[in-house]
Formats: sequence, structure tokens, C-alpha cells
Amino acid sequence: ALTVPASSPGNDTTPTFNVDGVVSGDTVELYSDASCSTSIGSATSTGTDQDVTTNVLGEASYTVYADSTDPAGNTSTCSSANAAYVLDTTPPTKPSGLTLNTPATSPNNDTTPTINIAGLTSGNDVTLFTDSGCTSQVATGTSGAASHALTSVALGDATHDFYATTTDVAGNESACSTATVQYVLD
Repeated sequence: ALTVPASSPGNDTTPTFNVDGVVSGDTVELYSDASCSTSIGSATSTGTDQDVTTNVLGEASYTVYADSTDPAGNTSTCSSANAAYVLDTTPPTKPSGLTLNTPATSPNNDTTPTINIAGLTSGNDVTLFTDSGCTSQVATGTSGAASHALTSVALGDATHDFYATTTDVAGNESACSTATVQYVLD
């Protein structure tokens, strides 16, 4: 079973799998094929189950199998049980458009403006910022479509430039948007 990260797809290049039904002292080995010929990691068992962290993997879809070898050198058959893991390290494309949603015009006295963010993938998280380095977070949510509206936390009187990032289900975050929208709070 996949244990780290908790779900797939993920961006962890050295995932950890728990292998059950082993004997303490045996070497438990993970493989990326059903014939147990391409080893991707091993560990010495300390009980009847053992967590095994893989070597560094490349971006791909994996089906992981295991075998165990006792101290005398006897190796079990390759497991029929397996666990799947999709390694995705490619960040999504940065959001491509930001527009003022509510209020409809700027300047305005609404302290919590809503900004529409376009160029998204449904299911990805989207985060709104008030700086071009995307460090001053003011709102976050999950997109249900190619665009998503986020309402900012309460802001102070000033000119605010909004930027955004998006994060895919594997945890990869896009670059900060070059697209921006300005709102003057008065």
C-alpha cells in the first residue's frame, strides 16, 4: 500500500510503500514490474510489515510489486498484490487572466473585492495574492471550471494589484501569473 504521499498522483520522487506479510530480518524489495526484475528500493524488515522508500523515480505511472529474501538467501515469489502510484512533477500552466468581478468598478469602497481568475484546470486549487512574487496570500479555493472567482480577505485603503497561482492535485504549484488586475480601495 502507498503510505507517503497519502494519495496518488503525487510529486514525491521517493514514495514509501508498506509491504505486509513479511518476516523480521528479511530483505523486502520493491519492483516496478510484475516479474520483480526492476528493483526500485529495499529495506530490512523489523516485523510482519515494513515501510520501504523507493530510490529516486522519474515522472511516470508505476505499479509496484514486492518480494522478500530471508537471511539464508531464499527469495519469495513476486507478489501478486501491488500498489499504484502516479508521479507528477510538472507544474500546471500559470493563470492567464484576472478580472474584477465584484465590485464591477474601481475605485470602490468594497473592502473584500472578488476577483475572477481564468486559465485554470477544474479540480486544481487556486490562490490569490496582492504582490507580483505571489507571497501575500489573500484568498484560496478549488476551481470547478476553467475560471474561478475568489473573494479577498478584508483589505485596507490602497491600490491593490492581484496575481494568482494554481496547484494541481499532485501538489505542483504554477508560476505566479503575469496577468494581473488592479483595484483601488477608497
